[in-house]
Amino acid sequence: MIIYKIYKEMNAADTWRDPDDICIVELGYKQSLEDALTLVQEYIDKSFYQKGAEIHKSTNGSYYAIDVCSYGWTVKVNPIEVE
Repeated sequence: MIIYKIYKEMNAADTWRDPDDICIVELGYKQSLEDALTLVQEYIDKSFYQKGAEIHKSTNGSYYAIDVCSYGWTVKVNPIEVE
């Protein structure tokens, strides 16, 4: 069985010269890909600066959307195999 982990991450370092400061916040888990992508779209509509951000599919089966702005979050959906 596959479930989907939805989370957001951002590098909060002030400049590219500073050490990385990766922040990760879990947004939830869904049993269907459709529900997971709906949650991501709702998050984009509510919280992204760039409301027109698109959800992209990676070659490894995960999905992501990037809010291109200062300290913008990347929202990700990763499939997880569970028994």
